[in-house]
Amino acid sequence: DAERKHNTPYSVYGQKTNKSAHYEEYEEADPLFLSKHRKKIIRGAIFGLALLGLGGLVSLALYINAGRFSPERVELIVEGPEEVTAGDEVEYTVLYTNNNRTSLKNASLSISLPNNMSQTSFQILGDTRESVKNFDLPELKPEESGEVTFSGRLIGEIGTSHQIETSLSYVPGTLSSTFDKESQFNSVITENPLVIDIENPLKTTSGTFIQYSIIVNNRGRTDLEDIYLQIDYPSQFTFSEASQKSVTSDNNQFKIDRIRSQNRYELTIGGTLQGDPGDLG
Repeated sequence: DAERKHNTPYSVYGQKTNKSAHYEEYEEADPLFLSKHRKKIIRGAIFGLALLGLGGLVSLALYINAGRFSPERVELIVEGPEEVTAGDEVEYTVLYTNNNRTSLKNASLSISLPNNMSQTSFQILGDTRESVKNFDLPELKPEESGEVTFSGRLIGEIGTSHQIETSLSYVPGTLSSTFDKESQFNSVITENPLVIDIENPLKTTSGTFIQYSIIVNNRGRTDLEDIYLQIDYPSQFTFSEASQKSVTSDNNQFKIDRIRSQNRYELTIGGTLQGDPGDLG
């Protein structure tokens, strides 16, 4: 009890003392306090249990929702250079990913290329294909991804934009409907290795035969193929002949099969030019 004393000598750091030890009386919890605040204690306990229950429900809902299919969890991305030099070989990659917890079946990937992209080559599933642009894919399992890489050469004027369009169609494993995911990518031609020069007589007589020499220089680092040369004739010019056959009935478009790097192509066109003295033709 509180009045009890302990007179046994004890040592502090090796020194004995006869001081008595004193004990405090233990106070028990006040039963009136527990009775007075019982409701608050119960309400607090209920509130804590409710929070735990709500947290569990939210976690369960998130887990169930994660197991559901969402088209937003299917990704289709095209990667490549935004700026290109006309005629240079460029490479693009199409990435597709299934972030759902269900597989994607009957998947098919379609790639639409610009009309003026030539010499295309596709790499998919370890196979090389030259022209096929529609691919049947194996079942895409949860959290699985794949890719298709392809290369080609863009031909065009500086400042022109050329779009690549892709589409992924599939059927989710938990549904029977077909879904589509689309993605686009644009490349802009910022440089052109082709330089065209035209040589013609400075003076001529109206109605006489005249020849034009059109020289196309390839100053790029790679060979260029499948080039189409379009010519706009003066209104007073009448076409007669050309050193190469035209691919159109108007004799104003010519196909160039290949111009090697740092080489040139020359086309000669002949005809008659009408006009008055001083006219430009």
